[in-house]
Amino acid sequence: MPIKRRPAGTGASAGGRPQQASWEIGEGPCRPGAGPCGPAQSPCARPEELLADLDALGPVERAQALAALTARFAASYVRAMGSRGNILSYPRVRALEVLATGPAIMKDLADALGTTPRNVTAMVDALEHGGLVTRLPHPSDRRATLIELTELGRSEVRQARLVALERVTSLFSALSLAEQEQYAQMLGQLLSALCHPTVA
Repeated sequence: MPIKRRPAGTGASAGGRPQQASWEIGEGPCRPGAGPCGPAQSPCARPEELLADLDALGPVERAQALAALTARFAASYVRAMGSRGNILSYPRVRALEVLATGPAIMKDLADALGTTPRNVTAMVDALEHGGLVTRLPHPSDRRATLIELTELGRSEVRQARLVALERVTSLFSALSLAEQEQYAQMLGQLLSALCHPTVA
């Protein structure tokens, strides 16, 4: 269901004044369960409807529209990258990717995945049960345990990379080279703003 813009002046606020335009969830062409759109409750919008009206929005409304579009893209991207048709979820594939660089203790794996050690413990339990990782004693710290990929885990990482490469190649083929360069530049600017926020 896409987000639709409600025109200014429709409805009234508690004080009797016309409401400003806003973005709301509405009906749309996205079929439930179709591709990365996901289940019926997932907001699947036509981005051109959002972007076409950005110049008519105020700063706060424009930021809200961009945030909504970014959130939908992120959720759809994660679903598309993780829907391999097997038991491995995207977070578990990410854990295998991290461990492909070498064995890691729980805390370091949690930091790399941006989650808590408790969540990582449950994830590692599942991966170990599937024969994809194994626990090893730490060579210098008796309190720590190393998590290492098994041969099956390394094979799974190779397969995951092939699938991911095929999907991202297809995804970004929708953009021209110039648009890809613009996309990379803008993402870099946003990442820099997140990592080095300025104080107003």
